[in-house]
Amino acid sequence: MKRKLHIDRILVFHDFPELFLAQDNSGLDYLCLLTELEVEQYQYHCVAISKKRLYQYLNGKVDLRDIFINPELPEWWLSKDASNQEFEISFYSNDGLSEEYLPEIDCYFSEEQQDELIRHEVVEHNNVIVHLSLSDQNNNQSIPIDDLGDFSKLYQALVENAYKKSILNSNIKEKKSFIIPTNYKLEAFAASPGSFNLHLVSRSNKDLFGTSIIEEGLRRIDDIITYTENEEELIESLRQIKGHAISNYRKLIEKIINRNITFKYKWLSPSSQIIHTRTINQQYATRVKEILDLKDELLEEIKEFIGLVKQADVERGSWRITNEEDGKDYTGDSEGHLLDGITLETVRYKFICEEIIEAMKVTEKEKTNYRLKSVEKQ
Repeated sequence: MKRKLHIDRILVFHDFPELFLAQDNSGLDYLCLLTELEVEQYQYHCVAISKKRLYQYLNGKVDLRDIFINPELPEWWLSKDASNQEFEISFYSNDGLSEEYLPEIDCYFSEEQQDELIRHEVVEHNNVIVHLSLSDQNNNQSIPIDDLGDFSKLYQALVENAYKKSILNSNIKEKKSFIIPTNYKLEAFAASPGSFNLHLVSRSNKDLFGTSIIEEGLRRIDDIITYTENEEELIESLRQIKGHAISNYRKLIEKIINRNITFKYKWLSPSSQIIHTRTINQQYATRVKEILDLKDELLEEIKEFIGLVKQADVERGSWRITNEEDGKDYTGDSEGHLLDGITLETVRYKFICEEIIEAMKVTEKEKTNYRLKSVEKQ
């Protein structure tokens, strides 16, 4: 008797898959364990497993040995070739496995094994890999699709703005040439259980040393999630990416608080062996939000334009200036009398503005507006 399976997820990888999850055509899950290794030939013993028991194993509630000694269906299957995504298994026994094939006692799924998985994915994709983990207070293995979409978009926006901030504050020449979507966008390529884990890959460009450009933004995010007891240290860490990135961060922690979700991520790059990990629970999110509620200046994104003013309407509070740095025209609004006495076309001015990004209600596209805060003659 034979069955066809396809590999769903590799769970433990050391140079080659040692434990993976597979499914048959009916959707039944199997845990497949490496039991013999010969030159260019692997032997796996497989056992059917329910979702409930699989999640218990992935959360450290049941060990691998017990799964293979006491399977939910009293049958064992064997594969002599699982080198392809799809492979065939043969009926092995109703009587159990001999000791030589059984896992060791207390063989629980560990954080170390999860780390091996992300290392394998980095080698496979040759770029930065991010794992997002979302779990509620009951550690459910699923998440409402709206919440998944919201958390994914909020994290992506945080990565984008942290990356842009890191580039603009760097010594890189021609900075704007690095601010392209390829360098900060992430793509989902897999999901795995054990709380809800979304696997993301970056396609960002790399330098001569193999460092992905997106890493600078990811490090900025690592830096603001600090568990220091010193409030001033926490505020200082947040100040590193003040502006749009902090606005995105605030929306993320508000979502964590409102939904009582524990948000965890880890990321790894090809240029480093260090796996970066951060966790934000409801308690920590509440503390950060209390600080941000008192520090509105951390949410402000300040932009500076220097050049000739082309239009200034004092009554309407509208203006247009040609910025010398990029040769583009920028428009915005102004309150009070900041535009009084402005000389058009002939006098150079420095406009200090707050950049405000608003989402259009119908299209959800972003609209950027500039609010004038101060004016200086140059």
